[in-house]
Amino acid sequence: FNQVFNPGYVGTSDSLLNTTAAYRNQWVGFPGHPITWFFCADAPVKKLHGGVGLKFMDDVAGNFHFDRLGLSYAWHKRIKETGLLGVGMEAELSRLAVKFNWLAPDGTNGANDPAIPDGNTTGYSGNFALGTYFRNYRWNAGFSMRQILPSGYGSSQLFYRAARHYYLTAGYNFYFSSRGKIVPSICIKSDAAVTTFDLNTMVYWNRHIWTGISYRLQDSFAFMAGYAFNIRKRSAFKIGYAYDKGISDLKSYHNNTHEVFLNYSLKFRKKTS
Repeated sequence: FNQVFNPGYVGTSDSLLNTTAAYRNQWVGFPGHPITWFFCADAPVKKLHGGVGLKFMDDVAGNFHFDRLGLSYAWHKRIKETGLLGVGMEAELSRLAVKFNWLAPDGTNGANDPAIPDGNTTGYSGNFALGTYFRNYRWNAGFSMRQILPSGYGSSQLFYRAARHYYLTAGYNFYFSSRGKIVPSICIKSDAAVTTFDLNTMVYWNRHIWTGISYRLQDSFAFMAGYAFNIRKRSAFKIGYAYDKGISDLKSYHNNTHEVFLNYSLKFRKKTS
């Protein structure tokens, strides 16, 4: 999560290169249900005293199609032996395309309504995000703000302004053996109008297997699992799957949510004396 929404996370994963790709198919069976693709990559850069990152997201929901491209930098500060603080900024360019082909409740084409523009329209917007992230051997925490500028997507037919969003995350590592740990965490998201709470618990075993459960307050339960494959000594490939079971009033209208993600990481080369 922090890798996508918190620029302060960039380059803090102790990998020479960290890449993630994911596909999320939400509310399957619901007309116009959201579908999201994203790819992100980040790496520490010693000469910059921090890390750099690249992110691309593609969101489709109903008649709205969002594309986002972000470039980020985070300044790093080592704190004691295992602590690392990242303070970052992301510059984002986004595109919003809207198709005005809605149907009115009586089944007629929405274009017959003079209040609804006809045809398609596209608008572009630039914005910034700020974030800070800290982690050590035992715990991690992060805070970020997105859509900081009061800009919007403008065209001759439409003006749409995205709300500022706030994200707060925290997690703790409980090591129950030399090979395993349990990581409870929380994520709070808000746009100052609607706030959501995610409570998560993950179990990691032997650096290869993980599974967990997540609860979004009054909305859904999610069940997830994954496996990591070592590729030679310095790289790893991870694959994971998550299934969301809806519990809100919308549950009767969709077949829940599916998400698949892939991750590739390249570790630092160990120094030899």
